[in-house]
Amino acid sequence: MSIAQASHLPDDTPSANEDRTPGEEVSIGTNPGEINHGSGPIPLFSADRGNLGGEVVKGIYGSHVVKRSLYPWDTYYGDISLADFINQVSQADITWTRLDGSIMPQDLVFMDTETTGLAGGTGTVAFLIGIGYITEGGLQIEQHIMRDYDEESAMLHDVVEVLRRHRVLVTFNGKSFDWPLLECRLIFSRIRPINWDDLHIDLLHPARRLWGKKLDSCSLISIERHILGRFREGDIAGADIPAVYFDYLNSRIPDNMLKVIDHNKWDIAAMAAMYVHICSLYNQSELLCSDYELFGMARDFERLRRFDDAIRCYNACIEKSKSVPLTHDAKKRLSYLLKREQRSKEAFALWEDLARQEGDFIIFPFIEMAKYLEHKAKDYQRALDCTEKALKRAEQAQRLSGGGRDGVYGNLRQEILYRRQRLLKRLERDDRKWGS
Repeated sequence: MSIAQASHLPDDTPSANEDRTPGEEVSIGTNPGEINHGSGPIPLFSADRGNLGGEVVKGIYGSHVVKRSLYPWDTYYGDISLADFINQVSQADITWTRLDGSIMPQDLVFMDTETTGLAGGTGTVAFLIGIGYITEGGLQIEQHIMRDYDEESAMLHDVVEVLRRHRVLVTFNGKSFDWPLLECRLIFSRIRPINWDDLHIDLLHPARRLWGKKLDSCSLISIERHILGRFREGDIAGADIPAVYFDYLNSRIPDNMLKVIDHNKWDIAAMAAMYVHICSLYNQSELLCSDYELFGMARDFERLRRFDDAIRCYNACIEKSKSVPLTHDAKKRLSYLLKREQRSKEAFALWEDLARQEGDFIIFPFIEMAKYLEHKAKDYQRALDCTEKALKRAEQAQRLSGGGRDGVYGNLRQEILYRRQRLLKRLERDDRKWGS
């Protein structure tokens, strides 16, 4: 059944907590931390499943474990203060999210899953679903865990109930992995999936825009270490998590599963801290941003057609950066943006600067200066001088690359030769016109 078909299923599935009424008598189970909400048939579970440090919640769909953790407002996650969440998120320029309207902290729900496989597919199951949301006391994290496959339905019902309380889903690589996988499992369990109506922020994409040029990897662990300033101790590698779960199913020894639970909790907290940090950058870009972040924000503003903001960030990046390659890229992109905005004289100044500062094989500034001098300034002799320099560099690059006439530099050389021929004809006509 497709997701589209499933969206038309009758909504006759009761909520996971429909049976939990106010004032309901709660009985303590045989395991420590076990809560029995006592409505409907409950499968018999062996005592050796334990509670994995949480509480065993029982309802009409069965049992699963819920572990709750709170990060108070005075908590620092690495270098990021969670106390900034309210101010930064409430006042944030949210265009980076690609969402319309405003977003309040209480609208957000952070989600991360731990699964039985990393490739996805029909047989892959999320055995741990971590959820984070804002409360009066701070960042509340709920981790819903199935101790065996017969607890999946109970877990999913409770997870969906929590997700429905919020308007915007926040994940890291969740658009490609976590949410499609969870949506598939919801359909298999005959639970209506949530349609987020494009209210899904995948932090992987802004992370790549901001830090893709700086970091070798834009994984959550890499960003946490190099950007947020948080180093995990005693963490477990994400690639090992499926094997840990299968070992737990066979042995019921919880030691490594507790590490997986901590890993998932830290992932949720890291996403919340990253969200705060990105909002801070967009609120106070010149003050807080590094040169690489300014470059990423400039490109982002350029895509959003906020050209004045893009120009401002490119200039700030050029002024702040000590990296020659980054400065080169920023000047190049800024010059093309200025050219599109009909600010050709400013663009020409950048091309002159690049032509003076860079090595022998830079070509594009000479080509762009030749275009400006030919078509705008009508200075054909200087345009020809720039064209000759571009031709010399293109021929050097073609020889060094070993490319033929149809290669990249070969084609570029032909274009430059055509421009050179046209400029020579223009100069010849001018000579005849003035009788030189």
